[in-house]
Amino acid sequence: MKQMINILGMLYFSCLLLAIGNNLNNITLPLRMNQFGFDESWIGITMSANAVGLILGCLIGRKLVERIGYVRTFVMSCAIFTGVVLSYSLWMNAFFWMGLRIIGGFFTATAYLVVESWINENSSTSNRGRVLGTYLVIHYSGSAIGLLMVNLDGPDPSQIFIISAIAIALSAAPVSFSIAPTPESYELESISIPELFRISPVGLAGVFAAGMGFGGLISMGPIFGSNLGWDVENISFFMAVMVIGSLLFQYPLGKASDAWDRRKILGLVQVMGLISLLGLQWAVSNAQLGMTPIWIIGLFLGGVVGSIYPMSTAVIFDWLRPKQMIAASGNMILTFALGSIAGPFLLGLSMQHLGAEGFLIYLGTVMGTLMLFILYRIQVRQALPVEAQENFVVIPRMPPVHPQLDPRIDPDYDATDPGSFRESENIPIQVKPTDNY
Repeated sequence: MKQMINILGMLYFSCLLLAIGNNLNNITLPLRMNQFGFDESWIGITMSANAVGLILGCLIGRKLVERIGYVRTFVMSCAIFTGVVLSYSLWMNAFFWMGLRIIGGFFTATAYLVVESWINENSSTSNRGRVLGTYLVIHYSGSAIGLLMVNLDGPDPSQIFIISAIAIALSAAPVSFSIAPTPESYELESISIPELFRISPVGLAGVFAAGMGFGGLISMGPIFGSNLGWDVENISFFMAVMVIGSLLFQYPLGKASDAWDRRKILGLVQVMGLISLLGLQWAVSNAQLGMTPIWIIGLFLGGVVGSIYPMSTAVIFDWLRPKQMIAASGNMILTFALGSIAGPFLLGLSMQHLGAEGFLIYLGTVMGTLMLFILYRIQVRQALPVEAQENFVVIPRMPPVHPQLDPRIDPDYDATDPGSFRESENIPIQVKPTDNY
Protein backbone atom coordinates (compact mmCIF):
# COMPACT_ATOMS: atom_id res chain seq x y z
CA MET A 1 0.00 0.00 0.00
CA LYS A 2 2.82 2.40 0.90
CA GLN A 3 4.56 1.68 -2.40
CA MET A 4 1.30 2.30 -4.31
CA ILE A 5 0.85 5.69 -2.59
CA ASN A 6 4.49 6.62 -3.29
CA ILE A 7 4.01 5.92 -7.00
CA LEU A 8 0.44 7.14 -7.50
CA GLY A 9 0.16 9.74 -4.74
CA MET A 10 0.80 12.72 -7.00
CA LEU A 11 -1.70 11.43 -9.58
CA TYR A 12 -4.32 11.02 -6.87
CA PHE A 13 -3.66 14.56 -5.63
CA SER A 14 -4.13 15.90 -9.16
CA CYS A 15 -7.43 14.00 -9.42
CA LEU A 16 -8.59 15.48 -6.12
CA LEU A 17 -7.87 19.07 -7.19
CA LEU A 18 -9.38 18.53 -10.65
CA ALA A 19 -12.58 17.07 -9.13
CA ILE A 20 -12.86 20.01 -6.72
CA GLY A 21 -12.45 22.64 -9.43
CA ASN A 22 -14.64 20.89 -11.98
CA ASN A 23 -17.57 20.26 -9.63
CA LEU A 24 -17.39 23.74 -8.13
CA ASN A 25 -17.73 25.06 -11.66
CA ASN A 26 -20.57 22.63 -12.44
CA ILE A 27 -22.72 23.79 -9.52
CA THR A 28 -21.90 27.48 -9.99
CA LEU A 29 -23.04 27.67 -13.62
CA PRO A 30 -26.72 26.69 -13.25
CA LEU A 31 -27.08 28.77 -10.09
CA ARG A 32 -25.58 31.80 -11.80
CA MET A 33 -27.79 31.38 -14.89
CA ASN A 34 -30.85 31.06 -12.66
CA GLN A 35 -29.78 34.20 -10.79
CA PHE A 36 -29.64 36.13 -14.08
CA GLY A 37 -33.14 35.03 -15.09
CA PHE A 38 -32.49 32.31 -17.67
CA ASP A 39 -35.33 29.81 -17.90
CA GLU A 40 -34.79 26.13 -17.15
CA SER A 41 -34.67 25.02 -20.80
CA TRP A 42 -31.71 27.32 -21.56
CA ILE A 43 -29.95 26.19 -18.40
CA GLY A 44 -30.46 22.56 -19.42
CA ILE A 45 -29.15 23.11 -22.95
CA THR A 46 -26.09 24.93 -21.63
CA MET A 47 -25.29 22.23 -19.09
CA SER A 48 -25.75 19.42 -21.65
CA ALA A 49 -23.13 21.03 -23.92
CA ASN A 50 -20.46 19.66 -21.58
CA ALA A 51 -21.27 16.11 -22.72
CA VAL A 52 -20.65 17.13 -26.35
CA GLY A 53 -17.12 18.08 -25.33
CA LEU A 54 -16.83 14.81 -23.43
CA ILE A 55 -17.59 12.82 -26.58
CA LEU A 56 -15.06 14.82 -28.59
CA GLY A 57 -12.47 14.36 -25.85
CA CYS A 58 -12.97 10.59 -25.83
CA LEU A 59 -12.69 10.45 -29.63
CA ILE A 60 -9.79 12.85 -30.15
CA GLY A 61 -7.99 13.02 -26.82
CA ARG A 62 -5.89 9.89 -27.34
CA LYS A 63 -4.52 11.25 -30.63
CA LEU A 64 -3.46 14.38 -28.76
CA VAL A 65 -1.70 12.25 -26.14
CA GLU A 66 0.13 10.31 -28.85
CA ARG A 67 1.27 13.57 -30.44
CA ILE A 68 2.65 15.51 -27.45
CA GLY A 69 2.81 12.99 -24.57
CA TYR A 70 0.96 12.48 -21.32
CA VAL A 71 2.44 15.17 -19.09
CA ARG A 72 2.20 17.96 -21.66
CA THR A 73 -1.34 16.92 -22.63
CA PHE A 74 -2.47 17.07 -19.01
CA VAL A 75 -0.77 20.40 -18.29
CA MET A 76 -2.16 21.88 -21.52
CA SER A 77 -5.67 20.59 -20.73
CA CYS A 78 -5.61 22.07 -17.24
CA ALA A 79 -4.27 25.39 -18.55
CA ILE A 80 -6.98 25.73 -21.19
CA PHE A 81 -9.70 24.53 -18.80
CA THR A 82 -8.51 27.18 -16.32
CA GLY A 83 -8.88 29.83 -19.00
CA VAL A 84 -12.35 28.53 -19.85
CA VAL A 85 -13.52 28.77 -16.23
CA LEU A 86 -12.19 32.32 -15.87
CA SER A 87 -13.92 33.30 -19.14
CA TYR A 88 -17.40 32.61 -17.72
CA SER A 89 -17.24 35.86 -15.77
CA LEU A 90 -16.48 37.92 -18.87
CA TRP A 91 -19.87 37.71 -20.62
CA MET A 92 -23.20 36.44 -19.34
CA ASN A 93 -24.49 34.96 -22.63
CA ALA A 94 -26.02 31.51 -23.06
CA PHE A 95 -24.43 30.82 -26.46
CA PHE A 96 -21.04 31.98 -25.20
CA TRP A 97 -21.35 29.74 -22.16
CA MET A 98 -22.43 26.78 -24.31
CA GLY A 99 -19.26 27.16 -26.35
CA LEU A 100 -17.22 27.31 -23.15
CA ARG A 101 -18.98 24.19 -21.86
CA ILE A 102 -18.05 22.26 -24.99
CA ILE A 103 -14.42 23.36 -24.80
CA GLY A 104 -14.31 22.68 -21.06
CA GLY A 105 -15.88 19.25 -21.53
CA PHE A 106 -13.28 18.36 -24.16
CA PHE A 107 -10.29 19.28 -22.02
CA THR A 108 -11.83 17.78 -18.87
CA ALA A 109 -12.20 14.48 -20.72
CA THR A 110 -8.64 14.73 -22.04
CA ALA A 111 -7.24 15.48 -18.57
CA TYR A 112 -9.09 12.51 -17.07
CA LEU A 113 -7.99 10.33 -19.99
CA VAL A 114 -4.37 11.04 -19.02
CA VAL A 115 -4.70 10.36 -15.30
CA GLU A 116 -6.92 7.31 -15.74
CA SER A 117 -4.55 5.86 -18.32
CA TRP A 118 -1.68 6.53 -15.95
CA ILE A 119 -3.43 4.93 -12.99
CA ASN A 120 -4.38 1.90 -15.09
CA GLU A 121 -0.82 1.46 -16.33
CA ASN A 122 0.58 1.47 -12.80
CA SER A 123 -1.82 -1.13 -11.45
CA SER A 124 -1.91 -4.88 -11.86
CA THR A 125 -4.40 -7.69 -11.38
CA SER A 126 -3.19 -8.15 -7.80
CA ASN A 127 -3.64 -4.52 -6.68
CA ARG A 128 -6.16 -3.03 -9.11
CA GLY A 129 -8.99 -3.28 -6.58
CA ARG A 130 -7.06 -1.14 -4.08
CA VAL A 131 -5.92 1.27 -6.79
CA LEU A 132 -9.43 1.82 -8.16
CA GLY A 133 -10.96 1.89 -4.68
CA THR A 134 -8.59 4.68 -3.67
CA TYR A 135 -9.36 6.57 -6.88
CA LEU A 136 -13.08 6.08 -6.22
CA VAL A 137 -12.90 7.65 -2.74
CA ILE A 138 -10.64 10.49 -3.88
CA HIS A 139 -12.81 11.43 -6.86
CA TYR A 140 -16.12 11.41 -5.00
CA SER A 141 -14.58 13.21 -2.02
CA GLY A 142 -13.22 15.91 -4.33
CA SER A 143 -16.62 16.16 -6.03
CA ALA A 144 -18.42 16.64 -2.70
CA ILE A 145 -15.85 19.22 -1.51
CA GLY A 146 -16.18 21.15 -4.77
CA LEU A 147 -19.98 21.25 -4.47
CA LEU A 148 -19.77 22.54 -0.89
CA MET A 149 -17.22 25.20 -1.82
CA VAL A 150 -19.91 27.11 -3.72
CA ASN A 151 -20.69 28.61 -0.31
CA LEU A 152 -17.47 30.64 -0.66
CA ASP A 153 -19.16 32.79 -3.29
CA GLY A 154 -19.06 36.50 -2.46
CA PRO A 155 -20.30 39.82 -3.81
CA ASP A 156 -17.71 39.76 -6.59
CA PRO A 157 -19.34 37.66 -9.38
CA SER A 158 -15.96 36.44 -10.59
CA GLN A 159 -14.75 35.25 -7.16
CA ILE A 160 -16.17 31.73 -7.32
CA PHE A 161 -14.85 31.20 -10.85
CA ILE A 162 -11.39 32.28 -9.68
CA ILE A 163 -11.48 29.73 -6.83
CA SER A 164 -12.53 26.98 -9.27
CA ALA A 165 -9.81 28.02 -11.73
CA ILE A 166 -7.15 27.97 -8.99
CA ALA A 167 -7.99 24.37 -8.08
CA ILE A 168 -7.88 23.28 -11.74
CA ALA A 169 -4.61 25.11 -12.40
CA LEU A 170 -2.97 23.62 -9.31
CA SER A 171 -4.00 20.11 -10.40
CA ALA A 172 -1.34 20.31 -13.14
CA ALA A 173 1.52 20.63 -10.65
CA PRO A 174 1.41 17.18 -8.94
CA VAL A 175 1.36 15.36 -12.29
CA SER A 176 4.52 17.20 -13.31
CA PHE A 177 6.27 15.75 -10.22
CA SER A 178 4.84 12.22 -10.53
CA ILE A 179 7.38 9.37 -10.62
CA ALA A 180 4.83 6.92 -12.07
CA PRO A 181 5.93 5.52 -15.47
CA THR A 182 3.91 6.94 -18.36
CA PRO A 183 1.56 4.49 -20.10
CA GLU A 184 2.32 2.73 -23.35
CA SER A 185 0.13 3.09 -26.43
CA TYR A 186 -2.69 0.58 -26.76
CA GLU A 187 -4.79 -0.67 -29.64
CA LEU A 188 -8.45 -1.40 -29.11
CA GLU A 189 -11.23 -3.05 -31.07
CA SER A 190 -14.72 -1.86 -31.87
CA ILE A 191 -18.19 -3.31 -31.65
CA SER A 192 -21.04 -1.20 -33.00
CA ILE A 193 -23.80 0.18 -30.82
CA PRO A 194 -26.52 -1.80 -32.70
CA GLU A 195 -24.53 -5.02 -32.13
CA LEU A 196 -24.10 -4.12 -28.48
CA PHE A 197 -27.85 -3.50 -28.14
CA ARG A 198 -28.56 -6.89 -29.72
CA ILE A 199 -26.18 -8.55 -27.27
CA SER A 200 -27.61 -6.82 -24.18
CA PRO A 201 -30.70 -4.63 -24.73
CA VAL A 202 -31.26 -4.09 -21.00
CA GLY A 203 -27.62 -3.20 -20.36
CA LEU A 204 -27.31 -0.62 -23.13
CA ALA A 205 -30.74 0.87 -22.35
CA GLY A 206 -29.60 1.15 -18.73
CA VAL A 207 -26.38 2.94 -19.73
CA PHE A 208 -28.37 5.47 -21.77
CA ALA A 209 -30.91 5.92 -18.97
CA ALA A 210 -28.02 6.42 -16.53
CA GLY A 211 -26.72 9.27 -18.69
CA MET A 212 -30.17 10.84 -18.85
CA GLY A 213 -30.77 10.41 -15.13
CA PHE A 214 -27.37 11.14 -13.60
CA GLY A 215 -26.54 13.88 -16.10
CA GLY A 216 -29.86 15.58 -15.44
CA LEU A 217 -29.64 15.11 -11.68
CA ILE A 218 -26.20 16.69 -11.36
CA SER A 219 -26.87 19.49 -13.86
CA MET A 220 -30.35 20.56 -12.80
CA GLY A 221 -30.39 19.56 -9.13
CA PRO A 222 -29.27 23.06 -8.08
CA ILE A 223 -32.17 24.60 -10.04
CA PHE A 224 -34.60 22.21 -8.33
CA GLY A 225 -33.44 23.51 -4.97
CA SER A 226 -33.47 27.12 -6.13
CA ASN A 227 -37.06 26.80 -7.37
CA LEU A 228 -38.05 25.55 -3.93
CA GLY A 229 -36.52 28.60 -2.30
CA TRP A 230 -33.48 26.89 -0.76
CA ASP A 231 -30.41 29.00 -0.10
CA VAL A 232 -27.03 28.15 -1.61
CA GLU A 233 -25.87 26.32 1.51
CA ASN A 234 -28.84 23.92 1.48
CA ILE A 235 -28.51 23.39 -2.27
CA SER A 236 -24.83 22.53 -1.94
CA PHE A 237 -25.49 20.05 0.88
CA PHE A 238 -28.29 18.43 -1.12
CA MET A 239 -25.98 17.98 -4.12
CA ALA A 240 -23.09 16.77 -1.94
CA VAL A 241 -25.13 14.07 -0.19
CA MET A 242 -26.33 12.78 -3.57
CA VAL A 243 -22.71 12.45 -4.72
CA ILE A 244 -21.82 10.67 -1.47
CA GLY A 245 -24.79 8.36 -2.03
CA SER A 246 -23.36 7.46 -5.43
CA LEU A 247 -20.21 6.36 -3.63
CA LEU A 248 -21.90 4.42 -0.83
CA PHE A 249 -24.61 2.52 -2.72
CA GLN A 250 -22.70 1.14 -5.73
CA TYR A 251 -20.99 -1.73 -3.95
CA PRO A 252 -23.87 -3.21 -1.87
CA LEU A 253 -26.35 -3.00 -4.75
CA GLY A 254 -23.78 -4.40 -7.18
CA LYS A 255 -22.86 -7.32 -4.93
CA ALA A 256 -26.54 -8.14 -4.50
CA SER A 257 -26.84 -8.35 -8.28
CA ASP A 258 -24.01 -10.93 -8.32
CA ALA A 259 -26.24 -13.37 -6.45
CA TRP A 260 -29.44 -13.07 -8.52
CA ASP A 261 -30.57 -12.29 -12.05
CA ARG A 262 -28.86 -8.93 -12.50
CA ARG A 263 -31.68 -7.55 -14.63
CA LYS A 264 -34.17 -8.07 -11.80
CA ILE A 265 -31.92 -6.27 -9.34
CA LEU A 266 -31.50 -3.42 -11.83
CA GLY A 267 -35.30 -3.28 -12.10
CA LEU A 268 -35.56 -3.30 -8.30
CA VAL A 269 -33.16 -0.35 -8.20
CA GLN A 270 -35.60 1.60 -10.41
CA VAL A 271 -38.39 0.81 -7.95
CA MET A 272 -36.18 2.09 -5.13
CA GLY A 273 -35.59 5.24 -7.17
CA LEU A 274 -39.32 5.80 -7.67
CA ILE A 275 -39.89 5.36 -3.94
CA SER A 276 -37.10 7.86 -3.25
CA LEU A 277 -38.78 10.39 -5.56
CA LEU A 278 -42.09 9.94 -3.74
CA GLY A 279 -40.25 10.39 -0.46
CA LEU A 280 -38.59 13.54 -1.75
CA GLN A 281 -41.97 14.92 -2.81
CA TRP A 282 -43.30 14.19 0.69
CA ALA A 283 -40.29 15.84 2.36
CA VAL A 284 -40.57 18.92 0.16
CA SER A 285 -44.31 19.21 0.88
CA ASN A 286 -43.61 19.08 4.62
CA ALA A 287 -41.07 21.89 4.75
CA GLN A 288 -41.73 22.39 8.46
CA LEU A 289 -39.67 19.25 9.10
CA GLY A 290 -36.57 21.06 7.90
CA MET A 291 -33.86 19.95 5.49
CA THR A 292 -32.70 16.79 7.29
CA PRO A 293 -35.34 14.47 5.71
CA ILE A 294 -34.55 15.96 2.30
CA TRP A 295 -30.82 15.30 2.73
CA ILE A 296 -31.43 11.72 3.88
CA ILE A 297 -33.71 11.00 0.91
CA GLY A 298 -31.21 12.77 -1.38
CA LEU A 299 -28.55 10.34 -0.17
CA PHE A 300 -30.72 7.41 -1.26
CA LEU A 301 -31.74 9.06 -4.53
CA GLY A 302 -28.13 9.80 -5.47
CA GLY A 303 -27.14 6.25 -4.54
CA VAL A 304 -29.86 4.74 -6.70
CA VAL A 305 -29.29 6.95 -9.75
CA GLY A 306 -25.52 6.62 -9.37
CA SER A 307 -25.78 2.82 -9.36
CA ILE A 308 -27.61 2.51 -12.69
CA TYR A 309 -24.48 2.96 -14.85
CA PRO A 310 -22.19 0.43 -13.12
CA MET A 311 -24.99 -2.14 -12.83
CA SER A 312 -25.93 -1.69 -16.49
CA THR A 313 -22.32 -2.16 -17.61
CA ALA A 314 -22.25 -5.32 -15.49
CA VAL A 315 -25.32 -6.60 -17.36
CA ILE A 316 -23.53 -5.97 -20.67
CA PHE A 317 -20.28 -7.61 -19.55
CA ASP A 318 -22.23 -10.70 -18.48
CA TRP A 319 -23.10 -11.34 -22.12
CA LEU A 320 -19.74 -10.50 -23.70
CA ARG A 321 -16.93 -12.85 -24.58
CA PRO A 322 -13.63 -11.86 -22.92
CA LYS A 323 -12.13 -10.48 -26.14
CA GLN A 324 -15.20 -8.29 -26.69
CA MET A 325 -15.13 -6.53 -23.34
CA ILE A 326 -12.62 -3.86 -24.25
CA ALA A 327 -14.28 -3.50 -27.67
CA ALA A 328 -17.59 -2.61 -26.01
CA SER A 329 -16.30 -0.19 -23.38
CA GLY A 330 -15.85 2.77 -25.73
CA ASN A 331 -19.43 2.59 -27.00
CA MET A 332 -20.77 2.30 -23.46
CA ILE A 333 -19.03 5.58 -22.62
CA LEU A 334 -20.39 7.12 -25.83
CA THR A 335 -23.94 5.92 -25.04
CA PHE A 336 -23.74 7.39 -21.54
CA ALA A 337 -22.52 10.69 -22.98
CA LEU A 338 -25.41 10.79 -25.46
CA GLY A 339 -27.81 10.32 -22.55
CA SER A 340 -25.99 13.12 -20.69
CA ILE A 341 -26.64 15.43 -23.65
CA ALA A 342 -30.36 14.63 -23.73
CA GLY A 343 -30.87 14.51 -19.95
CA PRO A 344 -30.26 18.11 -18.84
CA PHE A 345 -32.07 19.49 -21.90
CA LEU A 346 -35.21 17.39 -21.40
CA LEU A 347 -35.15 17.93 -17.65
CA GLY A 348 -34.86 21.67 -18.24
CA LEU A 349 -37.91 21.59 -20.50
CA SER A 350 -39.83 19.59 -17.91
CA MET A 351 -38.99 22.06 -15.15
CA GLN A 352 -39.78 25.06 -17.34
CA HIS A 353 -43.35 23.83 -17.87
CA LEU A 354 -43.98 22.02 -14.57
CA GLY A 355 -41.78 23.85 -12.10
CA ALA A 356 -39.90 21.96 -9.39
CA GLU A 357 -42.26 18.99 -9.79
CA GLY A 358 -40.94 18.61 -13.32
CA PHE A 359 -37.63 17.50 -11.78
CA LEU A 360 -39.33 14.60 -9.99
CA ILE A 361 -41.60 13.73 -12.93
CA TYR A 362 -38.68 13.60 -15.37
CA LEU A 363 -36.55 11.33 -13.18
CA GLY A 364 -39.58 9.17 -12.46
CA THR A 365 -40.27 8.85 -16.19
CA VAL A 366 -36.67 7.80 -16.93
CA MET A 367 -36.57 5.18 -14.17
CA GLY A 368 -40.14 3.99 -14.77
CA THR A 369 -39.51 3.52 -18.51
CA LEU A 370 -36.32 1.56 -17.82
CA MET A 371 -38.16 -0.60 -15.28
CA LEU A 372 -40.93 -1.43 -17.78
CA PHE A 373 -38.36 -2.27 -20.46
CA ILE A 374 -36.56 -4.58 -18.02
CA LEU A 375 -39.83 -6.35 -17.20
CA TYR A 376 -40.49 -6.83 -20.90
CA ARG A 377 -36.99 -8.22 -21.58
CA ILE A 378 -37.26 -10.62 -18.64
CA GLN A 379 -40.29 -12.13 -20.37
CA VAL A 380 -38.61 -12.61 -23.76
CA ARG A 381 -35.07 -13.67 -22.82
CA GLN A 382 -33.94 -16.35 -20.41
CA ALA A 383 -31.78 -15.13 -17.54
CA LEU A 384 -28.05 -15.82 -17.62
CA PRO A 385 -27.18 -18.35 -14.86
CA VAL A 386 -25.65 -16.68 -11.81
CA GLU A 387 -22.47 -18.72 -12.16
CA ALA A 388 -21.97 -17.31 -15.68
CA GLN A 389 -22.20 -13.69 -14.53
CA GLU A 390 -19.11 -11.52 -14.16
CA ASN A 391 -18.32 -10.08 -10.75
CA PHE A 392 -19.66 -6.57 -10.21
CA VAL A 393 -17.05 -3.79 -10.41
CA VAL A 394 -17.48 -0.37 -8.82
CA ILE A 395 -17.04 2.44 -11.36
CA PRO A 396 -14.62 5.06 -10.01
CA ARG A 397 -16.09 7.93 -12.04
CA MET A 398 -19.07 8.32 -14.33
CA PRO A 399 -18.33 7.95 -17.04
CA PRO A 400 -14.67 6.88 -17.02
CA VAL A 401 -13.04 8.25 -20.18
CA HIS A 402 -10.39 5.53 -20.29
CA PRO A 403 -11.99 2.16 -21.15
CA GLN A 404 -9.09 0.10 -19.75
CA LEU A 405 -9.65 1.50 -16.25
CA ASP A 406 -12.25 -1.27 -15.83
CA PRO A 407 -10.43 -4.38 -14.53
CA ARG A 408 -12.81 -6.69 -16.43
CA ILE A 409 -11.09 -5.78 -19.71
CA ASP A 410 -7.61 -6.52 -18.42
CA PRO A 411 -5.98 -9.32 -20.48
CA ASP A 412 -5.23 -11.21 -17.25
CA TYR A 413 -8.76 -10.90 -15.89
CA ASP A 414 -10.39 -14.28 -15.33
CA ALA A 415 -13.55 -13.62 -17.33
CA THR A 416 -16.39 -16.07 -17.84
CA ASP A 417 -17.15 -16.87 -21.48
CA PRO A 418 -20.94 -17.14 -21.91
CA GLY A 419 -20.40 -19.00 -25.17
CA SER A 420 -23.20 -21.58 -25.00
CA PHE A 421 -25.73 -18.99 -23.83
CA ARG A 422 -24.63 -16.56 -26.54
CA GLU A 423 -24.97 -19.22 -29.22
CA SER A 424 -28.51 -20.02 -28.09
CA GLU A 425 -29.37 -16.33 -28.57
CA ASN A 426 -27.68 -16.20 -32.02
CA ILE A 427 -25.60 -13.18 -30.99
CA PRO A 428 -22.70 -12.04 -33.21
CA ILE A 429 -19.16 -12.36 -31.89
CA GLN A 430 -17.15 -10.47 -34.52
CA VAL A 431 -15.26 -7.35 -33.56
CA LYS A 432 -13.47 -4.88 -35.80
CA PRO A 433 -10.32 -2.80 -35.18
CA THR A 434 -10.74 0.92 -34.57
CA ASP A 435 -8.73 3.97 -33.64
CA ASN A 436 -11.59 5.72 -31.84
CA TYR A 437 -10.88 4.44 -28.32
